[in-house]
Amino acid sequence: TDALRRAVGLPAFSWTDTVLRPGVSSVKLVHLRELREALGDAYVAVGRVEPGWTDPAPTPGSSPISAAHVMEAAGRGGGAGVTRPSFL
Repeated sequence: TDALRRAVGLPAFSWTDTVLRPGVSSVKLVHLRELREALGDAYVAVGRVEPGWTDPAPTPGSSPISAAHVMEAAGRGGGAGVTRPSFL
């Protein structure tokens, strides 16, 4: 996502956890919220409307993060009008 942000002239996002390791790190609601915010900033930077989300306001303690949340965010990485980085 930071590569996408740089491609549209934005600075790197200030992430709560700067390193997440597959199979080691637990995905938290804050990670999902930050990812959505970082992507939304990129959309706005190129004059597009921020993407909508299937579950727009997940709530701590009552909205478990699902693979669908992550896949949806990954799929929106190319919608800002720039080439989506290969890791999304």
